[in-house]
Amino acid sequence: MPLYLGGGFLKLQILKRQILKRQILKHRVHGGTQRISRGNTEDFTGEHRGVHRGTQRECTAAGKRGHFGAHNLLANRRGGEHTFAPGVLSMHKVSLVAVIALLAISVGHTSPSADWSINATAIEACSCPHFCICYFNAHPAGHNENGKTEHYCKFNNAYKVNKGHYGTTDLTGAKFWLNGDLGGDFSQGQMKWVIATFDKRTSAEQRQALGDILGHVFPVKWSSFQTAEGDINWTADKDHAHATLNDGKTAEIKLTRFQGMTNEPAVLKNVRYWGTPRNDGFVMMPNELEAYREGPNAYEFKGTNGFMLTFDMNSQDLAAKGGSTSY
Repeated sequence: MPLYLGGGFLKLQILKRQILKRQILKHRVHGGTQRISRGNTEDFTGEHRGVHRGTQRECTAAGKRGHFGAHNLLANRRGGEHTFAPGVLSMHKVSLVAVIALLAISVGHTSPSADWSINATAIEACSCPHFCICYFNAHPAGHNENGKTEHYCKFNNAYKVNKGHYGTTDLTGAKFWLNGDLGGDFSQGQMKWVIATFDKRTSAEQRQALGDILGHVFPVKWSSFQTAEGDINWTADKDHAHATLNDGKTAEIKLTRFQGMTNEPAVLKNVRYWGTPRNDGFVMMPNELEAYREGPNAYEFKGTNGFMLTFDMNSQDLAAKGGSTSY
């Protein structure tokens, strides 16, 4: 399941979330058609439109442009109007927008980026037959349902950072989860939807750092993008891998090693994993189960694609490539 994220946008949303929560806790505002509550959900539909209860933030670009890179974010910020829920005091609206503007400049890479590195292992599964053809094609596998064929790649990817840092922030041990659907055609770099979930044990600094790094690891456009917080459990050995999100209530992955000619893992090598310049190979581990269990987009598959992989990347790799790994 290949994908890439706009790290500047993701980092901005994390920072904005913290600022909004501070404003929310200080002020109890009534009136209008909505209320600012103690929730931590932000809903973005092209323009920024208020704060709602929940644990996720949805970002859907107007006109389905969906590009969450730093440059487009800055362009939208300069040209678009920012509105908030009715009832928000204008003084706080002005101060919040001013701070957000400064943060947008920060994530827009107008100043030198931090020194960083990441070495992380993925437990990955998707709806494609094993092995996922998306690594070799611009269209996912076809699925016959109700007498018609639909193309999609519905995925769950659980990551654990083996070692890494972002400036002085240590990333070792941090976990995050990506799930969603690539859609039927990503030949133009346009994906359908994704949720990026940070483990609840990660600090605010780690989330900000990962948000920036992931934009380089996974350089795309998403029609819908959300972030969330959850409890991620991640275990793996030579023969099995198992990851759960919120004890499996939200999502779950179970993988079992493909039996090759020997008892050693069967590994596909010399295949690129998105923007990363180094990986140790795709360890063939078809899934016993890969499931996302929340909301109208819930899905579950058994016996389809699965693998483990460890990738490695650092800020010096960007310098060697002129500062970008985007397609």
